This record gives sequence, structure tokens and C-alpha cells, in this order.
Amino acid sequence: MSNTGREATETWNWLHHHIQPLLDTIDLRVEIASHSLSRVDLFSKGGDLRPIIPVYNDTGGRLKNFCTDEWKRRVVQRWLREQGYGPKRPVVEWLGISVDEVERAKDSNKDWATHHYPLLFDVQMSRKECIQLVQDTGLPTPPRSSCWMCPFRSDEEWVQLKNRPDGDWKSAIALDEEIRTRGRFGKLYLHRTCVPLDEVQWKGQVHEPSDVCDTGRCEY
Repeated sequence: MSNTGREATETWNWLHHHIQPLLDTIDLRVEIASHSLSRVDLFSKGGDLRPIIPVYNDTGGRLKNFCTDEWKRRVVQRWLREQGYGPKRPVVEWLGISVDEVERAKDSNKDWATHHYPLLFDVQMSRKECIQLVQDTGLPTPPRSSCWMCPFRSDEEWVQLKNRPDGDWKSAIALDEEIRTRGRFGKLYLHRTCVPLDEVQWKGQVHEPSDVCDTGRCEY
């Protein structure tokens, strides 16, 4: 798992309190690829100060998503190279794409890495069935892995973030304010309504985002 430096606290809590203890019983562990392996952080290089996350602007558009590639795919590949994998030692990566999101399954861009999708080809399961399987073991409902400032969050997930006491909401508000002081791309916002995050009127509505990350490296 890559550490983006901004993963939601609930993801780490789930990993440390539920997943890793179970893996310990069979001598396995989740390896964390450090964010230091990324060669770019929040803002792109070259002086334009464009955020690499898919934020919305007040002209009705959305900036392109570079964060998954820079913070996850490339970081994991560099970590694998550090472990000795490469052209002389190929590797198979298992990615958790379920049958109801088959369009997100992609081939690897490295000839020494092969992508395999066990939930598509070995034990076919939908996202709902995966969650049910976890619940049937007696574990709490697993959270969706995501960064606390991800613009692809649904309104329901924003509200959940706001109601949690772990500090992620305050971090998201601070970043939302910061991105409006940078760059030449209009006023930028984390929420699709182009309203400052702490001023969004939720009104009990739950809207799913119309855009989703299709790389297969988020949400698992």
C-alpha cells in the first residue's frame, strides 16, 4: 500500500486494528511504500503551482488527476524495484477490482509487472459482496480507502469526514483554503459546488461524484 501522506485516518485505523492482526496469524504483513518515493507532492513542478489532485475551478471545469499516478502507481513500482523486482525478476500485482467495476481494470505499463484481478477471474465478487463477506466475519464495515482531501468523495463521505474526531476535516479545510492562493487556474475548490468546504450546505442530501478514479489503485 502506498502512503500518499494524506490517507484518511480511518484507513490506517482499519489496517492496524483489524487487517494486520489477522494477517499476523498467517505470517503476512501489509507493506507500506513511503511517500518519499514520490517525486512530486501536492503541486506540480515547473512554477505553475497547479495542484496534481482533480480539484474543481470556478469556471465549471476540473483539473486533471495526476495524484494516483504520482502517489500510488509510480510509488509502488519504485518500491518494487527497491525489493529487487524488475526485468530480471518479474512480479504479478493483484488489484482489488470487483465485477461491478470491470472497466477500471487496466494492463500494467511495465513489461516486468503483470496485473491480475482475482475478484474478476478467480473468485468473482461485487463490491457489495466483498463488504458482506467482511461483515460476515464479525468485523465492522470496512471504510473505502481514500485521501481526506479527495475531490472524488461523495457528499455522504464528506459529512462522515466532518463528523469524525480525528482531525482530517480540519486538514481538508486548510488545504481547500490553500489551493485558492496558488496558481493561474481560477479559484480552486475540493467540492464540486465550488464553495469553500466549511461553507457547503449539505441539507441532508447525498450526491455521488460524477467523476471517479479509474486507475484501479484507489478504493482498496
